[in-house]
Amino acid sequence: MQPRIADTEWPSHIWARIAGAAGIFAIMASLVDRSAAWVHELAPLNVVTARSIAHILDSLGVNCQRELATLVHPSGFGYEIGFACTGVIPAGLLATAILAAGGGMRARVWGAASGVVGALLLNLIRLVSLFYIGVLAPRFFAAAHFVVWQALTVLFVAGFFYVWKRKACAPGNRSDRCYIPQHVALRE
Repeated sequence: MQPRIADTEWPSHIWARIAGAAGIFAIMASLVDRSAAWVHELAPLNVVTARSIAHILDSLGVNCQRELATLVHPSGFGYEIGFACTGVIPAGLLATAILAAGGGMRARVWGAASGVVGALLLNLIRLVSLFYIGVLAPRFFAAAHFVVWQALTVLFVAGFFYVWKRKACAPGNRSDRCYIPQHVALRE
């Protein structure tokens, strides 16, 4: 039987801890993204991401040239992968929220790890699709990049957290760190 939302609800101090940890992570990520020193230090991550996208595109039969973190198609379209394009920010935000949440430590670690993998895979799909859009329909690139994929990434992070929360504190998986409302505790 699927638990109701009220059956897995956490008290406000857990939500405050999640919001605080996620807020601190978001501020730090924003500062790192704007710092020239950090951008230089994290450049290898951009290159690894570009190399991964180039391999995927090559395996799909798409011709592209890579120079460090820049990918260019023979038609002239290209983009440069910066820190914000690596997927680290949504993956880290999701992991931070899950690790700060209620539930057992094992459930939080597994949730965070699988959330990071999911967010990074989604980001690879995002970058490959954006390259295709840039080559085949460049006038839609900006909308796809700044609207569609931003929304899909937010939906993935929020949806993953929601599903994880429901499963981590489901009646069969409860630990002492899951809040159990009195009316639910009396039913069990």
